[in-house]
Amino acid sequence: MTLTKRRTAAAGAAIAIAVVAVVVAGFAIRERSVDNIQVAHIEWVNGTSTSIQLEVAFLAGPDPGCSEPYGVKVNESQDAVTLTAQTITRDIPPEGRACSAVGVEIKRVVTLKSPLGDRKVLDTFRQANGESGDVPIRAS
Repeated sequence: MTLTKRRTAAAGAAIAIAVVAVVVAGFAIRERSVDNIQVAHIEWVNGTSTSIQLEVAFLAGPDPGCSEPYGVKVNESQDAVTLTAQTITRDIPPEGRACSAVGVEIKRVVTLKSPLGDRKVLDTFRQANGESGDVPIRAS
């Protein structure tokens, strides 16, 4: 076999090994955990009409690796502040664990572009489930 043919064969083998490694690694990652961002139920918001920062309490799973807080998105309009609390859930629990169905209260602080004023505070989760969306507000 000539040197050129050996180099071509070696390069082909290296590419084949790399492709197999990428496929195996991708399968292994997928088998460990698949993350889904889920909208969470907001329990209450702490703030006043002059507040620029609101403390938001929502439910997430108590088991690390099963359901974890992701964050709170804010959408402001003249009439309302709409909050979307999010958690990360995993389709496949960590090895050797079972995931609990019980939620725990998580608190996060969000910053508004302008004071709350007389705007309503709405929860995307409540709206998606046929409720008015209004979130109970606790005065700071």
